[in-house]
Amino acid sequence: MTVTKKLAPSGKKPAPRKTTTKSAAKPKAKSTKPKRKPSNKKGTAGWGKRLLSIGWKLALVGAVALGAVFYYLDQVVKERFEGNLFELPTVVYARVLDLSAGDAITIAQLRNELDVLNYRKVAQPRHPGEYSSSSTKIELIRRPFEFADGPEPDRHVMLYFSDGTLSRIQSLEKKGDLGFLRIEPKMLGMLEKKADEQRLFLRRDQFPEIMIDALLATEDRDFYQHDGISPTAIARAFFANIRAGRTVQGGSTLTQQLAKNLFLTSDRTLWRKVREVFIALILDYRYSKDQILEAYLNEVYLGQSRGEAIHGFGLAARLYFGQPLQELRIDQLALLVGMVKGPSYYNPIRHPERAKERRDLVLRLMMDQNMLTGREFEMAASRDLDLQRNPQIASRQPAYFQQLNRELDRKLGDKLRGDKGIRIFTSLDPVSQDKLEKAIAQRIPQLEKTSGKGLEAAAVAVDRNTGEIRAMVGGKRTGYSGFNRALNASRPIGSLVKPAVYLTALEQPQQYDLASTLQDTPLTLKGSKGNVWQPRNYDRQFRGDVPLYQALAKSLNVPLCA
Repeated sequence: MTVTKKLAPSGKKPAPRKTTTKSAAKPKAKSTKPKRKPSNKKGTAGWGKRLLSIGWKLALVGAVALGAVFYYLDQVVKERFEGNLFELPTVVYARVLDLSAGDAITIAQLRNELDVLNYRKVAQPRHPGEYSSSSTKIELIRRPFEFADGPEPDRHVMLYFSDGTLSRIQSLEKKGDLGFLRIEPKMLGMLEKKADEQRLFLRRDQFPEIMIDALLATEDRDFYQHDGISPTAIARAFFANIRAGRTVQGGSTLTQQLAKNLFLTSDRTLWRKVREVFIALILDYRYSKDQILEAYLNEVYLGQSRGEAIHGFGLAARLYFGQPLQELRIDQLALLVGMVKGPSYYNPIRHPERAKERRDLVLRLMMDQNMLTGREFEMAASRDLDLQRNPQIASRQPAYFQQLNRELDRKLGDKLRGDKGIRIFTSLDPVSQDKLEKAIAQRIPQLEKTSGKGLEAAAVAVDRNTGEIRAMVGGKRTGYSGFNRALNASRPIGSLVKPAVYLTALEQPQQYDLASTLQDTPLTLKGSKGNVWQPRNYDRQFRGDVPLYQALAKSLNVPLCA
């Protein structure tokens, strides 16, 4: 059976085949509601959580870094403050003058001693460092001083003199007699050291309270209230500078200034300022206000002297006024306080008018704070700056210091540390040194008028009983530390020494006079190293017994050695 297929007409598509499914889906009706846009809630919430997470992580890292910085700075502060806070110089003093009843010392000699020590002559002594004098007695208040065997307080005494001797030492405090009295030695200077700064360390209780009050009123009124930094002071300085149109006031506390001076540089950077704040907070947390104040008072920079930075009020008082800090007047203390703001700008040596204006401003602040009465202010402000004539820390004796360095090097070598605040008491007599320097300064120009220019000088004064050096000058320029002829000149002095030796003998009339018999006979002397020396006269002859005056007149050598 054949199947016949129907063919579609040519050019037409075949009809679609019907599906064999039982049911067909009905077409959906078109919705009339507007289409919603895709929601962003999930994405926004994700970004917020991510930002919050990043913020917390950054905060944690910052806290850890901040803690590490604090820990590091805390260790630095602790090591410095509880170790050697300062490099202290080796201070050299002259001999101590020991006085006992019956000593052969005149009233004029003691007055010279007090003048060399810068004691002030007054009508009635009321403070340490003052004295009054009559023809037979001296009343003085001896300064407190830490002698080699311990400290002694100030002493108010009356000294009586009779026939060239000290006859009595009376204590005006205990109303009785004293067996002996020590006069503090003069500070000669400081040994050279590697550091280019100097200071004299003073304890907190050694600073005058009126000076501290003036400093706080001028530099940091809230020192005892703030925690190392003062937002009030920062705000006050900000508005003051805005009104002035320039920087006229700083907001740093004394603690911040100390932090910068001890641990940081003077670079004006944000990071340096941040560290300054951190260290100030650490200092205030770890140490008492008085400890911080003591460190500041000894650290603050107050000028230059011969290329060395002067730190601390104690040394500045010596430099500008030649007096211990405790003995300065109100106006002198105010000058030092005023210099804190700018030691170079307010330098009283170079800019006296500028320094005086600043001093008077400090005095006015003290009056406004009821530290001074109006009358006291007027008296203080009317004074001149009253600096010492040649501002210096001490009148050093370069020739003697060279001898001192030789002895120290021979006896101690490298054991002597120049930064430990060692005090050295020497045998130098400041009165003898002063007289020797003045004699050379006066006599050499006189000799040059008759003998021509180019003369030089050297001198050594020695205690004939102990062999200790009392004075030394190494050249006609007594303060010049050049060639020391007293120590290094190779030219022998020859017979120049004979008059001095004979004069020393004649000062003992119970043993020697001009007719005393001396031996001019062969003599052999043995040195400490076993060497033998036989002195001879210029003519190689010996005369036997000769009178002293003849031995001197003929410049004989042997009788001098016998």
